[in-house]
Amino acid sequence: MSRRGLLAIAFVALAGCAGEFLGTASAPGEPYRDAGPSRLRIVVFEFEPLRLPLHTGIVIRAPEGTILYDPGGYWSEPESPRIADVSHGLTPELEASYLARSPLGTTTASWIVHIFDAEVPDAVARQAAEAAQGRRPLPTGACALGVTGLLVQLPGFEDLGTMVLPATLLRRLRDRDGLEYVRKTLE
Repeated sequence: MSRRGLLAIAFVALAGCAGEFLGTASAPGEPYRDAGPSRLRIVVFEFEPLRLPLHTGIVIRAPEGTILYDPGGYWSEPESPRIADVSHGLTPELEASYLARSPLGTTTASWIVHIFDAEVPDAVARQAAEAAQGRRPLPTGACALGVTGLLVQLPGFEDLGTMVLPATLLRRLRDRDGLEYVRKTLE
């Protein structure tokens, strides 16, 4: 592969999973409470031109509020204060912004978003939110390790295993029963 090709891949990797290693020092915002059932929304972002899954995160809907666990991620919005790898007060509009990769500055047509939803008991959603908020921030490129490290702590996901690559996580989630799956091409 040429040097230019390697640099292009490195840039894409940073854009896909570029994060703030130490997070920000902001305080949590007002929680957004969804009226629906508790659930986990596991998201895998694939860079379409290379057909390469590059980043993953989890939207956690618990009775106390909705948060985003985005390990090693770049997404940041002033309305959703970020502490380490967790963004607080996630509203449906802010979640749509995350899913659209809008703050990355890349064309949206470059991304495929894989969304896996699991309705979970309130206790599991609370456990996921507490675990996410208690985790240390992860560096760029460790998103799949962070997401799977969180999931294996939860009832119903213990057998998933931890993994390093978003592509491996995507394959395992596709093979898993009990998850609703949606694939979106951003336009």
